[in-house]
Amino acid sequence: MFLNDQSVAGIPFTIVDTAGLRQGGGDAIERIGIERAKGAADLADLVLWLGPEGEGPAASWEIEAKADLGLAQAKTSPRCKISAKTGEGLDGLRELLIEEAREALPALGQAALSERQHRLLVNAEAVLTSIDVAGDLLLTAENLRQVRAQFDRLTGRSSTEDMLDTLFGRFCIGK
Repeated sequence: MFLNDQSVAGIPFTIVDTAGLRQGGGDAIERIGIERAKGAADLADLVLWLGPEGEGPAASWEIEAKADLGLAQAKTSPRCKISAKTGEGLDGLRELLIEEAREALPALGQAALSERQHRLLVNAEAVLTSIDVAGDLLLTAENLRQVRAQFDRLTGRSSTEDMLDTLFGRFCIGK
């Protein structure tokens, strides 16, 4: 498996070139390579499929390689045709990748959040919007403590209470 981190037009890409994906077969080492390739494909935001048409992972881009050879078994609807030998189609593929990445990245001024981070911020917002500023100050203080706890989880700060919850939640501790 070949791994390359690079920036294209200011956009970071991690490109992974794996062994071919196919069903079973081969010796133990080949099966390990196939499993690693499947794992890399499962983690990928985008898979460029150069193998037989229709056999790639779901939502992968069909790419017709070796376009310079004029193969009789050309793909019927490839996203693009490329040739590593002549360079044909590589600029077009690069532009398609840049366009796809720009659409996937957050717009200027927006944050890229994981599902966990998003959930914590939604929880904090829900508590903040439920505060009745004219109401009981003790309830307001408790709501603000809950919001702070969400922010602490978001930033990686943890309280003694969180640490104890984690400790007792994951381990069986007895006398």
